[in-house]
Amino acid sequence: MKMKLKSIILTLTLVMGLTFGFAQLIGGKKGGDPEVMVSKAAEYKAASREKIKPHRYDGSKITYFNYGTYEQVKSVEILMFNGIDYKFCFNTTGVPKAIDIKIYDRESLKNETDKGKRVLLYEANGVMGKDIVITSEELLKTMQATKNVTSLKKVFIEYTVPIGDKKEEPAPEGKKAKNAPPTNPQEQGIVVVSYGYKNV
Repeated sequence: MKMKLKSIILTLTLVMGLTFGFAQLIGGKKGGDPEVMVSKAAEYKAASREKIKPHRYDGSKITYFNYGTYEQVKSVEILMFNGIDYKFCFNTTGVPKAIDIKIYDRESLKNETDKGKRVLLYEANGVMGKDIVITSEELLKTMQATKNVTSLKKVFIEYTVPIGDKKEEPAPEGKKAKNAPPTNPQEQGIVVVSYGYKNV
């Protein structure tokens, strides 16, 4: 009987610990109140969807982040139908401290020899509290100035999130932490990109 009781108590303790840990993880990832953050994200997504009209809505990518003790880079990949014009709208209403937005033709470089193979198609620095609209036609023109291509099949978006207001720890030795969670989050942010293609 004692062993059975110990087993039940141990199981309950483990379940409660896991539940609390999961709640902390979700809360830490998306801010203090996950429901509020999700509600805000839905609002920003709806606003950005409106801005891509009359293009036909294809999807949205929502990126949550915390401002930490070192600069971070968050990445998003978007696939496109070959040869069809796309419109992108970045909604930064949920960004309390300005971020940088960059769009590339391919993902992050793995080593120094890849440097000439990646093309910066668009860049906006110090963005917060506004919408940015751009088309794949504009991105393609930039690409064609460097490479002989007829269309874009995918783009890679990078958001550079600056250091938060309090700087309690230095950044990792000599480099940015890519997609790493901040160690001392100060504020939370949300950026939404919605995209759609031209009806033909």
